[in-house]
Amino acid sequence: MNPGRSVTVIGAGAMGVLFGASLAQSGHRVTICAGRPIDRMELVDGDSAEAFPVHHVMDPADLSPSALVVLAVKAHHTVAVGDWLTAATKDGSPVLVAQNGIEHGDRVRPFVGDAPVIPAVVFAPVERTAPGRAIARRSAGPDLCMPDNPVARRVATLLSEGGLRPRLEADFTTAAWTKLLTNLVSNSITALTGRRTEVVRDPAIACYARELVTEAASVARAAGAAIPEQNALQIVDWLQALPEGSTTSMLTDRTAGRPLEHDAISGAILRAADGHGIETPRIRTLHALLNATSEGLI
Repeated sequence: MNPGRSVTVIGAGAMGVLFGASLAQSGHRVTICAGRPIDRMELVDGDSAEAFPVHHVMDPADLSPSALVVLAVKAHHTVAVGDWLTAATKDGSPVLVAQNGIEHGDRVRPFVGDAPVIPAVVFAPVERTAPGRAIARRSAGPDLCMPDNPVARRVATLLSEGGLRPRLEADFTTAAWTKLLTNLVSNSITALTGRRTEVVRDPAIACYARELVTEAASVARAAGAAIPEQNALQIVDWLQALPEGSTTSMLTDRTAGRPLEHDAISGAILRAADGHGIETPRIRTLHALLNATSEGLI
């Protein structure tokens, strides 16, 4: 087998379908590591709906070398797929970490050894609608961004072959923190209210959202991100302009009765705040509410 035309995708949720179907479309042999057997992936993108064959494996020992490993499970599921990560990267294959948060490397390094780790910030809104099927509501911008380095450039070429639109960022710290602030508002508030993103248009909710991003932006700047307060406030304006019915991954998880991934979002901000000695009372209260909500779903 030619590993240059093979890709391993760990996870078959919304992100797994986005990457798996896109790469299979371009002729790559896509191996899916997931609990439920899947032999096809269908991605609905605008007026287009296409399904592509994929190869499913049940045992990490059955994995073959590949040009790229995509980690597409929620951040709090990383430990559970540790054996898959170790097996998939044993030959040094680079791993693209398509997860929320800013702690990508810290999460996967115990499982991948010296394999290259490429953190990714995914912008494309994707909603899983059935096993192996997802709907993408992509805008005109990039689908994801990665740090600009030689390994990421090679991965960007591979992803582009599948119709994905990667962007390489010289200042990845700012890009990652900007997405984190966006998730802090969108994921957290939709999960707590049980409403889609139009809830941010409510004047009282919008006021609270602006307080959250202002508080979080002070932590981001201490961590090296170039996010002035005005840019942080524009995140709320952007969320208010999203199409009606737009959802978030944490709202989807709460609706399905699954634990939330808030630790990778508000939890990551609190850990950074503690490291820099910054008080974040609003985020700390929000995180406590999300903890209680998530524990009630287990």
